[in-house]
Amino acid sequence: SNTNNVQVGIVMNNANSILALNSSSGFSGGTTLNSGTITVGSNLALGTGSVTINNGTLASSGTSRTLANSFIFL
Repeated sequence: SNTNNVQVGIVMNNANSILALNSSSGFSGGTTLNSGTITVGSNLALGTGSVTINNGTLASSGTSRTLANSFIFL
């Protein structure tokens, strides 16, 4: 079974830290970044949900990434 396949929920990064998402994911619940840094190592690392950025940094791990997610900047 694929342990990276999360179906619902919200990933929140509320600290001055780095959250590294390096694998493709079937996560569909959306991602909210309030502070800190999320690095993505795959075009599908953020799953299929929308990405809301309140503050913080979204960065690529390694090479450039093409993300199909919808983005909301607050």
